[in-house]
Amino acid sequence: MKAVDDYWKGWQNKNHIGGFVYKLIRETSTQRTALKKGEADVALNLNDDEISVMAKDKKFEVKAFDSLSTFGLKFNTQVGKTKDINLRKAIAYAYDYESFIDIFSGNAVLQTSPFASGMKGHTNVDMPRQDLDKAKKYLAKSAYPNGNIELEYVYVQGFEAERLMGLVLIDTLSKLNIKVKMVPLTWPNMVERMAKVETSPEIIAVFTSAAASDPDLIAKYYSKASWGTYTAAHYLDAPELEAKINKARQLSNWDERQALYAEIQRDIVSHQPEVFGMTRLARLAFHKYLRGVNQGAVYGAQIVDPYTFYFQK
Repeated sequence: MKAVDDYWKGWQNKNHIGGFVYKLIRETSTQRTALKKGEADVALNLNDDEISVMAKDKKFEVKAFDSLSTFGLKFNTQVGKTKDINLRKAIAYAYDYESFIDIFSGNAVLQTSPFASGMKGHTNVDMPRQDLDKAKKYLAKSAYPNGNIELEYVYVQGFEAERLMGLVLIDTLSKLNIKVKMVPLTWPNMVERMAKVETSPEIIAVFTSAAASDPDLIAKYYSKASWGTYTAAHYLDAPELEAKINKARQLSNWDERQALYAEIQRDIVSHQPEVFGMTRLARLAFHKYLRGVNQGAVYGAQIVDPYTFYFQK
């Protein structure tokens, strides 16, 4: 794509790039090699190990940006043993949240809300963190006070991070006398199961994202409007919450919307439709001669806006 001098939006710097070529390079090791050889100026999705290598090279810079993508272990709130809210809360307080950070080599931050931190209207909420005493108290209130049950955990076949999270589930829930059956499936098969409440797994690993920063794009995942999609694999049925989500969508005054979305975030957490996990940081590696790399919150690690890019003379 070629840049034109009379672009309607104008240019922030006279040394703006003259255009860009987007190269599809599937292997991240090949991306890193292209950077090293000067065949590429920026790489979008290097893995954590390669990012660490590039950060040590004085010719390159690595920047981390908030993402609009979050990861959680979603419960089926209507069918199976996880329809019991006290069991869901017991699991949420038993889970080792630091494992999310460790599994992604520090390239993530724990969620402080159902909304990603880069989402407009994000409000910090009192989120569950590992507390086995609390977990046991909630378990005692559930239909399974002594545990002695097995739960199904479904994850993407071949996705090592999600497999490791399953191992953490096995370890932490063993302290509640709960067994976990790990079931790897291809993504299409997972989507097929999540399409119906009757087949949606008791626990399933899911990344969800928003294409922009408006909070309704995440809030709607906790309403019936999203049932049948992977974003609402929990099938949460909460009429009062649903009414707030629908009302917030129709408000035109941002201050009013913001106040209502603060309530919505707290309400979502109170229903515990998932183990709220983490937001993975989007990290870019690029040559130091390339400036203006200021993405802000992005949909995912594979999106870049070259409009602000310019060359340092």
